[in-house]
Amino acid sequence: MTDVLPIDLSPADTALAAIALLAALDKDAAARLDDYLPRCPQIDAGRADFIAPLIADMAAAPDGVEAVLELLAAHVPPQSADTAYILCADYVASCGASSPEQLRLLARLGETLQLDRLTRAALDRAALARSRHFEA
Repeated sequence: MTDVLPIDLSPADTALAAIALLAALDKDAAARLDDYLPRCPQIDAGRADFIAPLIADMAAAPDGVEAVLELLAAHVPPQSADTAYILCADYVASCGASSPEQLRLLARLGETLQLDRLTRAALDRAALARSRHFEA
């Protein structure tokens, strides 16, 4: 399915697509995505209007999540896998209470990007720490 996708995705677009996949599981996704993307200077937030609905439509199809994960694996260079993953982990952490579906999908994303469990755990912990605020 990834061979017939009519667009070419840059690594930043692919990270946006991964975040959009996680956002598709969130009922307040549009607002949360709009709030989160300005924090990511490496991602062109203007592309979200094109990429997010495309990814949501793909994910809604039978075996769509697997197809999106294959797309991500094909377009994220190995040296950018940890960057794409932590942007997704940051998004999930910024949502506050994460759904079990988001956490499972984040784990599947890490596996798809061939990140080992220790690396994923470190990136998850860093994202969680960045989302917290100091108590007064």
